[in-house]
Amino acid sequence: MPIDPKQFRSALGTFATGVTIVTTRDRSGTDIGLTVNSFSSVSLDPPMVLWSLAKKSQSRQAFIDAGCFAVHILAADQSELATRFASPVDRFAGLALERGEHGLPLLDGCAARFQCRTVSRYEGGDHDIFIGEVISYEHFERPALVFHAGRYALSVEKPAAPSQNGKPADELGRNSVTQLLARAYYQLELSVRPQLARHNVCESEYFILAATALVGPCSIASVVDMVGVSGREVTVADMKRLAKQRLLAISGGEDANATIQLTDAGREIVVQVAAAAKAVESDAVTDLSYAEIEMFKQMLRRIIRRTKQPRRKEA
Repeated sequence: MPIDPKQFRSALGTFATGVTIVTTRDRSGTDIGLTVNSFSSVSLDPPMVLWSLAKKSQSRQAFIDAGCFAVHILAADQSELATRFASPVDRFAGLALERGEHGLPLLDGCAARFQCRTVSRYEGGDHDIFIGEVISYEHFERPALVFHAGRYALSVEKPAAPSQNGKPADELGRNSVTQLLARAYYQLELSVRPQLARHNVCESEYFILAATALVGPCSIASVVDMVGVSGREVTVADMKRLAKQRLLAISGGEDANATIQLTDAGREIVVQVAAAAKAVESDAVTDLSYAEIEMFKQMLRRIIRRTKQPRRKEA
């Protein structure tokens, strides 16, 4: 049976690959570059790599004429750069470049990069396969960007299999997701408490101020709903107390439909506490890689979506 191109592409997409940008210069000295995920190693001795380029590509002749190219394996935080070099834009505009052999444009911030001399070019259906001998390379010890099923992804280390000798109590107690999340949050929040005490506000009051900073001016009811997703119940009385401290300003009545906004004093507290919280968080994730942090955030978002419950309205 004939192979459906779309289904074939989808099947190929199940194979996760790295993401690269391949660059060169054309005869006029113009920098050329494009995003490529067909990169692969060929040989260690001599060191050789390959990549493929569509025959209909406007860059094809430049790579044929140049006789050399540079391959950049992109780091996990370079997905926007990958998108840029796959789009019809001025791809090098505003980028800080280094120059390699024969003036090859070299991009910063990647996981690794290879400067190559083209030694062979083969036809492969609707693509040309370029084989290059590596004449120099650099390895920057950064986590790499991954492409899978048509999307950019992050690679993370697979954890070791759990011990068969583990006690059931571990899963129900100290190693449960709920307990670990609660402990991590408590320890992070504990470090911020001195900053709250310095401003004479409690955790719930700070949540009110922070929510108002995000969406204010707004109704009291809106802030109650925003704070509610954290599991904290706040009331109109809490807002009025903050207003007496001149941290909030209330207008248009005194019920849930009244409008509140931060005062300058309230905004200053939010800025200082947020800065302290950010410093605590940055210190806490020092030993985690960029990929691990992003994967952790992604998992937390999935847990939030999975466990989200509709808020009950008061009778």
